[in-house]
Amino acid sequence: DAALHAKASIVGGGALGLAAAATVTAPTGAGDQYAGASGVTGQLAGILGLRQGRIGGGLNAGVRLRGEAGVGDIKQGNAVTYGASASFRATRELTVVAELYGQYGLSGGASAGVSPLEVAGGLRYRLASAISVAAGAGRGLMPGVGSPDVRGFVLMTYAPRARSAEPL
Repeated sequence: DAALHAKASIVGGGALGLAAAATVTAPTGAGDQYAGASGVTGQLAGILGLRQGRIGGGLNAGVRLRGEAGVGDIKQGNAVTYGASASFRATRELTVVAELYGQYGLSGGASAGVSPLEVAGGLRYRLASAISVAAGAGRGLMPGVGSPDVRGFVLMTYAPRARSAEPL
């Protein structure tokens, strides 16, 4: 599915930060492909970040809202989402990132089938003060709908109010 993601800082500027994020997705697959949601979905999350020198970390929690769908005895719908992250700034431009994230299904009869857990790692490169690119891979740690054997990602980020990179 195609996604639009926005994040806004609520409190920040020092070692500790608080932010909110919102995501809206639109379906891109056919209903018989079992790929993506059958309709528009929304997600809201709170994010707590901590940065000390070259090391950073974060926690997030939120809710994903979507219509209920099912295959066999598994029903997937709204879910609580959560995650934890860590980063290490290797050079002024290059950061090593890692993330653990998952969800807990809220549909009636929720089971492990709708509560996957994944881990991912990668590299983020800062091209300019407001633009960075990232790439990496991950895998599912607990089985569930959407939990992959392997998942790759490529990101391009535009952050117009990003702080300039401090010298190491």
